[in-house]
Amino acid sequence: KTLVEAKEPVAGAAAGIIGTVLGFPFDTVKTTMQIHHKSMGTSIISIYKQSGIIGFYKGIGSPLVALTLLNTINFSSYAFFCNLFGLQHDTIKMNNGIFEWRLTASAALVGPISSLISTPFELVKTQMQLSSTSNPKVIWKNSLHAAIELSKRGRNGPLYLYTGHSVNTLREIVF
Repeated sequence: KTLVEAKEPVAGAAAGIIGTVLGFPFDTVKTTMQIHHKSMGTSIISIYKQSGIIGFYKGIGSPLVALTLLNTINFSSYAFFCNLFGLQHDTIKMNNGIFEWRLTASAALVGPISSLISTPFELVKTQMQLSSTSNPKVIWKNSLHAAIELSKRGRNGPLYLYTGHSVNTLREIVF
């Protein structure tokens, strides 16, 4: 494929990388606020004092990989489903204000595909953030280490990484 033919995967990958690098510190602050019931300013200071700038990016590996992969698949899947329903997804115009069910269906069908990727990565990301702020004794070397150790929990082995999958799938369908 030429770059023009591969615009969905390229755009998806770029969106995943840029969005994660820019947005992850906000997610870390939000998680800290939720765990410790602190203000945003206090959370920022706490993270910085404990780990420096790197603390805002603790656990970014998993979402960086996941969101790059996820957005690549989402953009490509959406284009696929639009084409399947006979829509030119890159030239869609308003249809005189009439609801276009094929657009909604194309977007919703991406949800179950993306949740297969997002569920385990979100679990790893959250566990890494929680370990760094609420239980400093739990140390994950990196996202892969966390995923392996989390997979050892309970009776389900690697399926433990899909805890909350049904709710996440519904969220992905709707949003």
